[in-house]
Amino acid sequence: MSQIITRTDIVKSTKDLLEKTFPGCFFYADEVKENFKKPCFFIGIISTSRPQTKEFTEKEVTIYVTYYPKDSNRKQSHYMDVFEKIFTAVGRGIHVNDRFLHVDAVSDDTAGEDNDILRVSINITYLEAIDRSSEETTTDTLDEVAMETKIKEL
Repeated sequence: MSQIITRTDIVKSTKDLLEKTFPGCFFYADEVKENFKKPCFFIGIISTSRPQTKEFTEKEVTIYVTYYPKDSNRKQSHYMDVFEKIFTAVGRGIHVNDRFLHVDAVSDDTAGEDNDILRVSINITYLEAIDRSSEETTTDTLDEVAMETKIKEL
């Protein structure tokens, strides 16, 4: 059985992939708020889990990649190039541990007072087996039920 994929695993794999695509850029986690060097990427993630069966959970993650360019590259054409490189890098999916997670969608927008911050969202949905190894394996089952019914006459 495949090992459980954590959000940290997904962020690390995304960072590793983007480091190969954008050599010379800096990478930060979302909690860094100041004193960062440009050009740089911030990588964050949010996730939702939905039980599907007793054995599987559907996980939906959105990876947020925020790009801050050098001041000299704060123009729309540069943002489009960066988006295309990210889109091409993630392609159909991302290798995480021993799994390949297919990408459902990649989208972008800009933020900031001057719309000079590129934000790319990468959506991934996958199934994961529920680890039941820590659950107690002895269970009682109900073999037979005896019922008595009394009818009250009016």
